[in-house]
Amino acid sequence: MSRILAESETAVGALPRVLEVLCQYLGWDLGNVWWVDAEVQLLRFKETWHRDGLSFQAFDQATATRDFAIGVGLPGRVWATAEPYWLNNVVDDESFPRASAASRDGLHLASAFPIILSQDVIGVLEFFSREVRDVDEDLVETMAAIGRQVGQFVERSSAEERLRESEARNAAILATALDCIVTIDHEDRIVEFNPAAEKTFGYSHDDVIGKRMAELLVPPKHRDAHYRGMRHYLETGEGPVLGKRIELEAMRADGALFPVELAITPIRIGDKPIFTAYLRDITERKRSEEELGQARQELESRVTERTQELAREKAFLQAVLENIEDGIVACDENGVLTLFNRATKELHGLPQEPIPAEKWAERYNLFAADGETPLAVDQVPLFRALGGEHVKAVEMVIAPMNGERRALVSSGQPIYDDNGQKLGAVVSMHDITDRKAAEDARAEVVRQQELRRTEERLTEILERINDGFVILDADWRIVYVNAAAERINGQRREDLVNRNHWEVYPAAVGTTVHKEFLRVAAERAAS
Repeated sequence: MSRILAESETAVGALPRVLEVLCQYLGWDLGNVWWVDAEVQLLRFKETWHRDGLSFQAFDQATATRDFAIGVGLPGRVWATAEPYWLNNVVDDESFPRASAASRDGLHLASAFPIILSQDVIGVLEFFSREVRDVDEDLVETMAAIGRQVGQFVERSSAEERLRESEARNAAILATALDCIVTIDHEDRIVEFNPAAEKTFGYSHDDVIGKRMAELLVPPKHRDAHYRGMRHYLETGEGPVLGKRIELEAMRADGALFPVELAITPIRIGDKPIFTAYLRDITERKRSEEELGQARQELESRVTERTQELAREKAFLQAVLENIEDGIVACDENGVLTLFNRATKELHGLPQEPIPAEKWAERYNLFAADGETPLAVDQVPLFRALGGEHVKAVEMVIAPMNGERRALVSSGQPIYDDNGQKLGAVVSMHDITDRKAAEDARAEVVRQQELRRTEERLTEILERINDGFVILDADWRIVYVNAAAERINGQRREDLVNRNHWEVYPAAVGTTVHKEFLRVAAERAAS
């Protein structure tokens, strides 16, 4: 996977090969890529791959003609949770919009995982198989790691693209700048000499690179002062002319002197500085000042636009957090709650409060998955995430004082800055109350069916044995008589069932067993 990404210049270019390798290596029949369209907040179909000789015409058509909003369908669920998702059989999943097409093409097993860039989901990879098998946690973790790797590649390729664009812009600026731009190293040797400088001073670029600038461009009478200034800066880090606009004389290749306006900027690279000098002929002052003014206005405009863009992004993020159905909670590095979105407030029936982390479970009525055991402080998902743990799908129950108990599944992780400094933690909480109720109902149906089958098997066995078998209830009434007992008693079972044992077998009245029955019956009546 690393080789594939390394050989690709862009993430989009790597996707077909990524799908092919993942499907072949991990045993999937079909793979799709979905990409987030940030402007409209939809997942759009990007790429597909399936094994040679296999056709999924119905499913391919259903996929290519769909977009998914956050939380909708398998890709939308992965987008919403930023977590991998596994479906044993998509055909039976009511929340899978393409179930009909999948059924026609024989697809059952599905798994999907996010492509994450700087904690944001930018795409989703989903895979399908004609098999049906239980969740493979190792496979899910492997695919999640690949999603993170692809996201890192996207980030790296984007950064490289920005770097190439920046270098191209810088080269274009140097090549087209009207001002002379001359860069020297700490030994006064020229390392950059732009075309304007070539035209102004009469030297070619190759003639001056690596040579001492003072010997070529500084008039002899100013060279000693120049060298003293260089030594002073290297020793103290101070330079009286650095960062200022000054006027002085410069020297052309033919020895002619001419007045220039000069600004020198030191830039430290490693432990050694370089100096970039911007020179212009004073006769071009007015024109140059106008260009500078335009450049300043453009910069200010970009800053203003970026500020507005950041404000819109912040407002958008706030709107997303307030409109998603999952609860989102975050705290800072000291455990102070900093985010409590709308869904969280509705789940708890309580607002965000500045209480210590040790009081979270008690204040917000958190219980273990059984709904009875109070959740220990060190088991609270946000507390665990704050401690540095990546929490995955922890089930718990909340019991609001003024609402119904809700079953939740929670995932979270610590938050770090680019330097690895912990900033806090965040968790998401997904309400699975309805799902748990459905699971319990299905389990009860299965239990009842199994009980009936057991009763039927027992009856079949009892009907085949040659010994008489009679079942009595707690009051010694006959509730079952097998065929052999019918023959032994010489009576039909319809005539025996619901009759009292002592009525059917009067000879047993007065026996020790009968007396014990009367004693127990009397005790029951007294209690």
